[in-house]
Amino acid sequence: MRGISIAVEDVRLSSAGAARYGTPVQQTLNAAEAALVEAMNGAGLRHDAGLSRAARELARTAPDRTNVPGALITGITSWVGLYDPPPRLAISELPRDGAPCGEQVGASCREAIAMLAKAARESVRQLTRGGVYFGAGVSTLPDGTMRLVVALTERGAAIEPMAKALPANGRAEIRGRLLGKRQNPSFEVFDPQGRWTPIPAKISRGEFVGQFSCEHGRGAYQVEVLAEGAYGPEVVANFPLYCGEDPPGALRIEVERMDASVDAAEIARANFAALNDTRARQGLPLLQWDNQAAAIAQAHSEDMLRSGFVGHTSPSTGDVDDRFNRAGVKSAVVRENVARGYGPWAIHQGLMQSPGHRVNILADDVTHVGIGVVIAPPETEAKDAPRPILLTQNYYSKVGADAPTSDMPKALRDRVDALRKQKGLAAIGWHKGLSEAAQVFADGIAGGNEARATKQYDALLEKHRFARVETHRVLAPSFASLDGVQLWSEAVAGAVGVGIAKVAKGKDVGSLVVIIAVGAAR
Repeated sequence: MRGISIAVEDVRLSSAGAARYGTPVQQTLNAAEAALVEAMNGAGLRHDAGLSRAARELARTAPDRTNVPGALITGITSWVGLYDPPPRLAISELPRDGAPCGEQVGASCREAIAMLAKAARESVRQLTRGGVYFGAGVSTLPDGTMRLVVALTERGAAIEPMAKALPANGRAEIRGRLLGKRQNPSFEVFDPQGRWTPIPAKISRGEFVGQFSCEHGRGAYQVEVLAEGAYGPEVVANFPLYCGEDPPGALRIEVERMDASVDAAEIARANFAALNDTRARQGLPLLQWDNQAAAIAQAHSEDMLRSGFVGHTSPSTGDVDDRFNRAGVKSAVVRENVARGYGPWAIHQGLMQSPGHRVNILADDVTHVGIGVVIAPPETEAKDAPRPILLTQNYYSKVGADAPTSDMPKALRDRVDALRKQKGLAAIGWHKGLSEAAQVFADGIAGGNEARATKQYDALLEKHRFARVETHRVLAPSFASLDGVQLWSEAVAGAVGVGIAKVAKGKDVGSLVVIIAVGAAR
């Protein structure tokens, strides 16, 4: 795409990788790093030696100060044993002919430290719910440039130390507690084949124990811990566990470079292309772009920038369902991803490394997506300081869009038969006469003539002389949602007829009317 390019680079790290997550890190700071830590300390900010080790590696390996790939950040934080989601970064550089800034601290270095600390503090002034942790790293690059990095994260969970690598058939407990006012922790994981599954967990008053297993073979499993925060669901931990293999000894990253001329609409389109490319490689149908969903997403991204948060639940607009309802967009299924990053491909890769977000990208129950992008102001006052991107993806399927185009009643009966067989339940005794009556009733309701259809239905039932007929009526937003009808999962005594029709007009247009008639013999 115009103005956006991607290159692959290999990165070797200078420090030994941690064997465990959550173990305290011993990090000897150089003079410039110590001065930066001193400038950052206080006002709810706490130094974390692990973040300082990560910050030094990022200072040394980032392609440039305005472009730090998400895969590099997550790779390094995992390398040093951090389980937190990717930290925010504040970066500054001094030219090679400037004052010393490393083992010695000159006047220009002190000035740069003061400015960077001020910018870093400002970038997280609204993140105080669980306490903000930071690290400081300084490195001299091969050309003599001195790069200073502050890494900051609002820690949402405290997780007990645990091994990064497990035997091929290994198991591990993920123990921890939520921080701040977060609640309702849950676990998700995708295995080496990309399959998503929840992790069984015991939860009590914010403390949790998740039961992880290498049940799907060797390789890397991406684990995510989520919780309900001030702005809805949020990721409080995201880290890989390695089953039957060692963590990688080097990082291979994709470096995305984006011209300053690329605007928000082009970023949205590039992100759309990335997610559809991923779906195609997974053998999934491509999603259609939807302008209504894009408008809702755009408004939410603007709200996040204006209100200073990244999340699903807005203080002013509620959650994604509220936003769709307010916009008058009818949907059978709605899913949402939100992200903060620096490029459309990097954001896509970051979302794919998060099990919950990955599920939304690869969902088979949505057909349309709209993406809204806002390019935020520069993070610092430094020349060429990066401008973060706030991005919202709204996925949805239109009401009734998955309904079969021919012989819906037969398709429903076949689906119910397969569902009951899968559950080991007896087959339903479908009754032709009851099905004909149920179809007349469903067609009448869907067409807006319920009174007439009721009389026709009753008259048809009289012909079959059942002792009694129990009628169930369902209004469903999608064909797939009919799997959840309770009757399909129960023992059914008697003959059964079913009718189904799509509502043609009115407030429920597109919805599916289902009539189920259960007749008991005389």
